[in-house]
Formats: sequence, C-alpha cells, structure tokens
Amino acid sequence: MCMSLHGRLDTLWQRLLYAHAAIVGVMVFFSTTPETFFISRVLVFLFYTVNLLISVVAMIESYRGLQAGLTDIRAREREGEPSHFENWLTSLDYSAHPRRRIMLFGLVWLLIGYLLFARFIHGGAEITLS
Repeated sequence: MCMSLHGRLDTLWQRLLYAHAAIVGVMVFFSTTPETFFISRVLVFLFYTVNLLISVVAMIESYRGLQAGLTDIRAREREGEPSHFENWLTSLDYSAHPRRRIMLFGLVWLLIGYLLFARFIHGGAEITLS
C-alpha cells in the first residue's frame, strides 16, 4: 500500500511538473504578443490555480496515507530482529513533505501570477528580465 501511495505521489508530481511546463509555454506566448490578452491571462491563471489546488490536496491525502501506513508498520508487534528493509521503512518520515511542497508551489504560484500580470500591475509598462 505504501508503494502504491508513493507511485500516486510520483504521478501527481509529474503532472504538476507538466502543468508548470505548459504554463511557461503560455507565458512565452503572452510575452511575444503585442496585445495584452488580459481575459486570456486570467482564464489561464484560474485554470492553473484550480489544477494546482486539486493536485496539492491529492498529494496531501497521499502523504497522510503514507504516514498512516508507516505508523501501522511501526506499531505492529515484532517477533525477533527486524529486517534491514523494515528498519529503513520505519525510519522514513513524510510529515514535512507536504508542507515543503506547498511552500514551493506557493512561491511558484506567486511568481507565475506576477509574471502573467506584471504588465497590468505596473501600468502597462513591459517588464524585461535582461
């Protein structure tokens, strides 16, 4: 079960990486067009935000499942000496993983939002990174 949950987490992580790659592609398109496309930017950002929230909630649930599974494994009665695998498995701790990933995604979300709307925040002035 722990391996299944970990596989789910890897799939969610890959989905979020692809979503960020797609949003970068959209941002490149917006940066090369002379029009402002404000409504399009808002729709893209809302779709990105909803997708991010759904994926983050699914990741939190999977990490909670991993922690519950590890707690059950640690709590069961042992007969004899635990194996090296059991020692490794029970030493894992996923409690901080969701918090770190949420902080990472929160910072990236703020950065993407700023870059998508910087033209409007700064009164129409084009922002360049060079």
